Amino acid sequence: MNRLFWTGYCNLDRIFGITEVERIINYYGFIVDFKKFSDVAMSFTIELEEKKLSPLYANLTSLLKITEDAPTKSASTEERTVMLNVSFGHSKGNMKFEVPVG
Repeated sequence: MNRLFWTGYCNLDRIFGITEVERIINYYGFIVDFKKFSDVAMSFTIELEEKKLSPLYANLTSLLKITEDAPTKSASTEERTVMLNVSFGHSKGNMKFEVPVG
């Protein structure tokens, strides 16, 4: 299976945390989809080479507590998909998205 599922917890400011997570992901691979769940959580679908999994994980753990074990190092260039769900510790669950009317 080419998919991995990671769950991370972030205790940083949500906006700063999202920006830093995106920066790290974009260094190693590509965000192909994301979904926001109010200010409580956000999920990312990431595509990258297998050999970049271990360094991605290591850098993400500087911001997040990831519940899954670190992936083993690999030299493979096989395409992998990571489903990363990030929960934010300082959330209130009441974020509103304004939709322009007109």
